[in-house]
Amino acid sequence: MKLNFVKNIQLDVQNWQNAINAQGYGVDWEKYIPTDLSIECIKIKDCIADYLNKHYYNVGLIDSYIGKIRNRINTQEIQEDLERLMDCKFPDNIEINVFITTFNRAPYNTKDNSFYLRYRGDENDIGKSITNIYHELMHFLFHWNYWEECQSAGLKENQIHDIKESFTVFLNSILIKRNLPIDKGYKIHQDLRKKIAELQKGNENFRHILEKIIREF
Repeated sequence: MKLNFVKNIQLDVQNWQNAINAQGYGVDWEKYIPTDLSIECIKIKDCIADYLNKHYYNVGLIDSYIGKIRNRINTQEIQEDLERLMDCKFPDNIEINVFITTFNRAPYNTKDNSFYLRYRGDENDIGKSITNIYHELMHFLFHWNYWEECQSAGLKENQIHDIKESFTVFLNSILIKRNLPIDKGYKIHQDLRKKIAELQKGNENFRHILEKIIREF
């Protein structure tokens, strides 16, 4: 697997503009807008682009961040960890584009093999970025290998998304071993995450626990 870290202000602007209208998992994305930036500015492409250039792109912060990620990440290790955890594999020679965004919302797209990664300027936060990468790549394996199973069980799309997000608690056993920040998940999923974590303590594998969770929906 190859991860391509991409600096593209046009895609970053697009993510900002999409985020102010986005809803999901009980998050109010508007609360992450800086106090010196208005929603009206975000809606105007040139206005938000000027803001991002001034604060991030033209001062080299994005280039510096990508360099720190490349120096820290072990893509092969992440791939092996996830494949072992979820009992399935990434396609051979797959390439995934990682678009850097300066907004807190970081969506993914399994159709074009890409996801956004939130910029983190603090050197001490690079570990959080690696955790985010584990999180997003886990979503890809879930979509490719378990989504249809959930559909066949009669689950609705929003229910499958809730399960998919809740199962990222499964990552924490690995993240702790790798000395990385744990995956905390969304507030609305905490009860389900606790249930999954308890089942994981019994050394049950991913598929067996997923089957149990599906039956409870």
